[in-house]
Amino acid sequence: MYDEAYVVENATDTTLRGVAMPWPEVLKRVAGRRLLIHCHGFNVSMQSGIQSAVRMEQHLAPADDELFLAVLWPGDYYVKVVNYSFEYRDAIEAGRLLATFIDKRCGGARSVSLGSHSLGGRVVLEALAATGTRVDQMCLAAPAVDASCLSKRFAPGLSRVQRLAVLTSKKDNVLRWAYPLGDFFSDIFGDSDSALEGALGFGGPSPRGGPPVHWDPIPEKPPYDHGDYFPSGPPSAAKIKWIKSTEYWGRAMRGAPGLKWEP
Repeated sequence: MYDEAYVVENATDTTLRGVAMPWPEVLKRVAGRRLLIHCHGFNVSMQSGIQSAVRMEQHLAPADDELFLAVLWPGDYYVKVVNYSFEYRDAIEAGRLLATFIDKRCGGARSVSLGSHSLGGRVVLEALAATGTRVDQMCLAAPAVDASCLSKRFAPGLSRVQRLAVLTSKKDNVLRWAYPLGDFFSDIFGDSDSALEGALGFGGPSPRGGPPVHWDPIPEKPPYDHGDYFPSGPPSAAKIKWIKSTEYWGRAMRGAPGLKWEP
């Protein structure tokens, strides 16, 4: 893990590292813009993360006063279950680095909004907990964090966000079956949550709470599984489902009033 987050441009699935952007240029790019920051989940390689980010940005078509930033963090794996048990440490550290980046480099932005998929929800919630910056909007799609986290661990940070939207699915088999097992082992290895509560991205927040938390459960038909929310892999793997959830993400991050899931 690096000492500080940095920004690259012109990264592709063949030129993964891209070109590091000098800090004066970063400050120039973010000045006066509404930042839409997206964080991918677990089991996402850098190559897949870049591919997904490019397709998301193309579909979202950011306005002139918006800037889409994709967070690439070490959420890939060598052995899935084994790695997941320790991944919370990388998520916490990545969230801290993201918070530092926001506080140090994004002061000139018009607004900052944070969104995520899966375990990326832990990253952006850790960033919310660590930042001193007011966050405009948040949108957590299929968050792989405990159902009670918004009323316990991350409750203090909610005072710094205008609205936090949670998008969930009862047809998410990863969060239904794999999350409790992986969370159990991560608790053994030092995480501070509980494997008995289930995932926020499966059954929604518990207790339900109120503003600024906004919860949208996706109807069970058509079913949304864990990999259906955002594009993954090459363009040939595109599915209509990710378009619907990406559009919801865009509306949430842009502060659309009367936010709701649109089948």
